[in-house]
Amino acid sequence: SRPGYVSAQWDQLSVATVAREEAGIPVVVGLGESEIGTLVTAAPDALDGVIARVVGDVDDERLIQLVEAGAFLLIDRLSGDPELDRPVAGRIARLAGAGYLQSLLLGYHPQSAPESVSYGVGSRWSYLIEQFPLLVLDAGLDAMAMRTILIENPNEAFTIHPPHALE
Repeated sequence: SRPGYVSAQWDQLSVATVAREEAGIPVVVGLGESEIGTLVTAAPDALDGVIARVVGDVDDERLIQLVEAGAFLLIDRLSGDPELDRPVAGRIARLAGAGYLQSLLLGYHPQSAPESVSYGVGSRWSYLIEQFPLLVLDAGLDAMAMRTILIENPNEAFTIHPPHALE
């Protein structure tokens, strides 16, 4: 686990969900295509409020099953190269346009490299908040929807909700 959230694999989801319910800590679970199908069929309630980090190539239909089960969808397979990330931007615009805007989250894992702010390159995180949103806007999403994805959705998904047992 990490500060602020519990990270789990799909087969640990039931334990992580108990931790979420007891401590109010968000749960991020890694899911591949087969795990999505299994969970959506066998335990859709376990996905409610969970942040699903999809691993591997998964089609839009499976992603929609996740969000319809109540999960947030963490899209974090950005490369940092605008040309390679255009299809991801298009997918985000499609999902948002299909009514799933409130379930979308973005993540980014910048590659470590010797370049840094001191070398004049700037923060690699700037790609996520300055460059990638422009690709999503080019794909058809409007600025207010992009704000929802970058600000409102993470606020909702990652807020720690203390248990009500202490009331």
